[in-house]
Amino acid sequence: HSKDGPRNPSGNLFDASDRNILCMAVNPSGTEAVVGSADHGLKVFTVDNCKMKRNLYNKKFGHTEWVTSCCYLQDGRIMSGGMDNKLCLWHSSAVKCDDLVAHKASVSKVESNSNNVVISASYDRTLMIWDCNGGKADCAKILTE
Repeated sequence: HSKDGPRNPSGNLFDASDRNILCMAVNPSGTEAVVGSADHGLKVFTVDNCKMKRNLYNKKFGHTEWVTSCCYLQDGRIMSGGMDNKLCLWHSSAVKCDDLVAHKASVSKVESNSNNVVISASYDRTLMIWDCNGGKADCAKILTE
């Protein structure tokens, strides 16, 4: 952006939730973003025009409490963590996730690297390292005090 201000002075607005936004992440290519909120869901939208692509929540899949952290994997999948103590590994195109229930307290942070390995942190004072290659996630290591 130039010192004259943004290219689009009116800006773009994405109505992500009527509840508090608690986390967000941008995909590796910078073309889309995901936000998680206190409404228990995540929404994926395009960065250039703020159009919603997917609503990652339904009665069968997703979190039952606030979504506190999210990240993109290199292959386009999304990992989210919540106050319901679980991680959700969202499929790259469907509104479907694999529940990863291993933490004993709320998940405070999830981060991924370029090899589709995710580290999750929790209020249970553990870090868990997840190998997300091969289409599913396996807990490779648990780090505690």
